[in-house]
Amino acid sequence: MRRGLHLILSSEAPAGDIVGRLSLNVPQMDRPLLAMRSAGGSGGRADARPGTAVVIVTYGPDDLLRCCLTSVLQQKDALPARLILVDNNPPERRCDPAIIREAIGSQLAFDLLVPATNLGYGRAVNLALDRLQEEFVLVANPDLILDPGLLRRLEDALRARPTAAAAGPLFASIDGRTPASIRARPPRLPGELAGLAGLDRIIRRRSRRPVQGTAIESVDFLSGACFLARREALAEVRGFDPRFFLYYEDADLFRRLRAEGWELLLVPGAVARHAHGATWSDPVQQQAASFQGACRYHRKHGGRSAEIAYRAGLFLLYAPRLLPGGLILRILGRRSVLTFRDRLRMLAVTVRLALSPGDDPAEAPPGEKTNGHSGGEPPLAGRERPVSFQGRGRGGSP
Repeated sequence: MRRGLHLILSSEAPAGDIVGRLSLNVPQMDRPLLAMRSAGGSGGRADARPGTAVVIVTYGPDDLLRCCLTSVLQQKDALPARLILVDNNPPERRCDPAIIREAIGSQLAFDLLVPATNLGYGRAVNLALDRLQEEFVLVANPDLILDPGLLRRLEDALRARPTAAAAGPLFASIDGRTPASIRARPPRLPGELAGLAGLDRIIRRRSRRPVQGTAIESVDFLSGACFLARREALAEVRGFDPRFFLYYEDADLFRRLRAEGWELLLVPGAVARHAHGATWSDPVQQQAASFQGACRYHRKHGGRSAEIAYRAGLFLLYAPRLLPGGLILRILGRRSVLTFRDRLRMLAVTVRLALSPGDDPAEAPPGEKTNGHSGGEPPLAGRERPVSFQGRGRGGSP
């Protein structure tokens, strides 16, 4: 089946100009990606440290992305060599290249990759990784603001620790109300079940420990919202598992990296400010995506019994909280933040997920063994190769 797609070429034209528009028929399954490349970068800083690329998967309001890109340029002591954005927005809300050019000017070369459909977070990052040669890759959400010096501190941490695959910052809220002073732990089934029961505050207190001082620490888990990784390490485990659409793909990735003997570093001196959840307009879809990711994660790393336990928790622990006057809600003295209509939608989604048979445990993406180790072809080989076009100035053609 073929699907018509549009390509906007934007290279040396001023911000806001559309260089050309090309309608193409591309096989949806074999080549769902169109790429737009900027020829910028000629005005880059001579003292910028080469060897680091930034990957941002765009989704949501443009003003969030504009703030994020501005903060990337504020890494003046370690300006990245390259920027790749993967646009997961629906066709009616595609990322405007003019916004990117307005935010970064000519200081940074960029590629804008436009999939035919929303690939999910991990697969979108994998597409960008397939095009990179830089030593380090900074993966960042579009709803982040990076504090000045973040990239330099993360780079320094990885250069000083050759056994480390990735380094992550502390996170603060975008308004500064939540201080950057905690570290998170990887998800574990008992804590996940307690969370489904509504014991969120207790779980957060036990799973997030305060960070004392500014010393770099070796940790078990980093957040996928922002981390700097060695491309070599990501290639070794074939990047993100593309079966995770959204949520828990970071927990899976870092677990596989640690299984291969790599370290993960927390760098308290680096801080990212996160507008958590700002890219979501529907809380029901957001929660459903999280539940789906959790089911897949526990099935992959805990086996069928762990997945059954989690799905049972959805049905027995979480679903009753959505009912008016639910027993657990009365015990906790808490009220749902969802509207009545959204509660009914969430209840239907939860019951459907709880009763779903799940995935075949033998199912694995190409290149990954069922035990989580990698080998063979990369996950996207033969399926997600981008169709690349390079803009050649005003009126240029591919």
